[in-house]
Amino acid sequence: FGSALRPFGVKEIRGFRVCGMDKVWHSATGILVGANQVEVSSPEVVAPIAVRYAWANNPECNLYSRDGLPATPFRTDDFK
Repeated sequence: FGSALRPFGVKEIRGFRVCGMDKVWHSATGILVGANQVEVSSPEVVAPIAVRYAWANNPECNLYSRDGLPATPFRTDDFK
């Protein structure tokens, strides 16, 4: 059946940001680990508490569905 998600152009998924308890956001990359699962990491954040995808005015992002539709922006935090 194949993966339901896929990066466009490269193996690493771009467009993620993560933060730790200090709430300072850092660029992160994602790797597909399942049909609908992405593992996100950044060397600057040892213990992430939140993640955002395509959460910018003009984000560089490359995550698409199997049908070729771009993944929608999301965030897991509610920080002000």
